[in-house]
Amino acid sequence: MTNNLRFRAWHKELKEMFHVRAINFFDDGTIYTIGCLETPGTNNVFYAFPKEVELMQFTGLKDIHKKLIFEGDIVTYKLKSILRTEHIEEIRWDAYSASFKGFYMEPWGESYDFLQAHLPYEVIGNIYEHSDLVEQK
Repeated sequence: MTNNLRFRAWHKELKEMFHVRAINFFDDGTIYTIGCLETPGTNNVFYAFPKEVELMQFTGLKDIHKKLIFEGDIVTYKLKSILRTEHIEEIRWDAYSASFKGFYMEPWGESYDFLQAHLPYEVIGNIYEHSDLVEQK
């Protein structure tokens, strides 16, 4: 059985993305520290407080290159229809439906799609390291 509960963290001051190794909680369930891997493939760990990072959860899906898709990622996909339109979406958690969704801008406002495992998603960046992709939307 594989563990699909994975996180990554964007460190606000260091401006760097880290893999999360541990999340430590107080008895009341609030997070007090987050242990992040300094470099993938090493055991170098440092701790950050929740206010220092943006925590992002793995959606449970992988893109066409087998890359894990996290909230905060920017993905693209083309539908194999007559129009062959390309979609660019930002992955977000939607509390109302308790699911991850791809949000994109339409001329009439913000819209969204439910993430679907069969679509050919490709991660092209994330909202922290590639904010220009969000602005293009």
